[in-house]
Amino acid sequence: MTSEVSSYLSSFDSESFNDPDADVIFQSLDGTKYRIHRENLHYMSGGFPPMVFAVDAKGVMHLPEDSQILDLLFAFMYPESQPDLDGMSFDVVEALTEAAEKYQVYPALEICKMFMVKAADEHPLEVLTYALDHGHEAIYERVSVLGFRDP
Repeated sequence: MTSEVSSYLSSFDSESFNDPDADVIFQSLDGTKYRIHRENLHYMSGGFPPMVFAVDAKGVMHLPEDSQILDLLFAFMYPESQPDLDGMSFDVVEALTEAAEKYQVYPALEICKMFMVKAADEHPLEVLTYALDHGHEAIYERVSVLGFRDP
């Protein structure tokens, strides 16, 4: 199988983010391509497109997040219902939170911070690490008391 055929088979278009008029194409770690409007990136985030990632010969920017995380992240960048994080696993929301912080996706940031505080009783070390890594002193102070109290 040629590399071109292999590349075609391993990547596919996002069902939700595939507008042919979009002017930026991202590809997830697991091969999903996202066609996103640059205007949305400009108004809804401070970190897209990330300058540290190279664009390939076809104009596609490869991101290190998988499609589950990018599906959620890009949903915050369009005028539609925001993803409901309740019921999602901590690992998924933690990865979404890290991506929202990295790319500065403004509509997702506060929701993700609230989720992290809510998850502090079950995941105190992860939430404390998040707070320290991203300079959220108020979360750190709140969680350091909640997460390490005597049972």
